[in-house]
Amino acid sequence: MALTRQWVWPRGSELYAGDSAALTRVDVVEFVSVIENTGSLRALYERFPASRLQLIAALAHVGFDFDELLERQIKQNMSDRQLAQLHRADPKWIAAKRAQFGLPPYQGRPTLRYTDEAILAAYKRHHNNCSAAARELGVDRGTFHARHQRILTTRRNNGRG
Repeated sequence: MALTRQWVWPRGSELYAGDSAALTRVDVVEFVSVIENTGSLRALYERFPASRLQLIAALAHVGFDFDELLERQIKQNMSDRQLAQLHRADPKWIAAKRAQFGLPPYQGRPTLRYTDEAILAAYKRHHNNCSAAARELGVDRGTFHARHQRILTTRRNNGRG
C-alpha cells in the first residue's frame, strides 16, 4: 500500500492524525461529531486530511457505520453525483455502494420526448436551422437532425410529404 502524505491512524482506543512531519492525537468525539453534524465525508476530510479509505476505516474503528449513513442518504433519493460531491468520491464508487446495498440505480432526469409536430415546428421557427431548433428543444444537434430526417422520410413514404 502506498503511503499518503496525510493520514488518520487508529491505535487502540485513540486516533492519530498526521503527515510525514508531525503526529497529533485526535479527540474521538470531535472526529465523529464532524461527520454526525454534517453527514459529509468531505467535511471530515477538510478537518482531518486523509484518504477516503483511511477515514472510513477510522470511523469504523471508533464505532461509526459510514455505510449506514450512506445507505440512509441514498434512500433519501439523492443522486450519485450529489452523493459523490458530498463525500468527495467518484459517482462510480457511489453507484457500486448502491449496488452493494441492493438498491436500484438512481434514475436521474427523464429522457426528453418530443412529438413529430414539435420537431417540425421548431425546425420551421428557426428557418430550417437544425442547430438552433435543437438548442431550443434542449437536445443534441445530431439527434435532432436524425429524428427530423426520419420524420421527413416517413412522411414522404406515406405520401404526406
